[in-house]
Amino acid sequence: MIKGETVIVELVEQVGVDDFNTPIFEPAEQVEVNNVLVEIGEPADVRDSTRDGNRIIYTLRWPKVSYMVLDDLRVNVRGEWFSIVGSPRQFDPEQCPTEWNMTVKLEAYHG
Repeated sequence: MIKGETVIVELVEQVGVDDFNTPIFEPAEQVEVNNVLVEIGEPADVRDSTRDGNRIIYTLRWPKVSYMVLDDLRVNVRGEWFSIVGSPRQFDPEQCPTEWNMTVKLEAYHG
């Protein structure tokens, strides 16, 4: 039986707006999500990076029991914080016979 890991999602709340009326967000709370499958990125992803430093990538398979919107949030995997790439959306549950129905890409740059 496949068993995932526990990761931490940092939720945010809007605390105001800046001079250009753009919302300002700050961390609000941290929520644990259990049974997340963690896949380490391909070495080619690091070599093809166009930024300075090392690009660290994970792909997470998110469990069906967690229905949070993950746009613009951070996730802690194995003790390190990563930014979510893009706007993850759930697959049709009827098309996913396993316990996971969403793919979440993460990245972080070091260097």
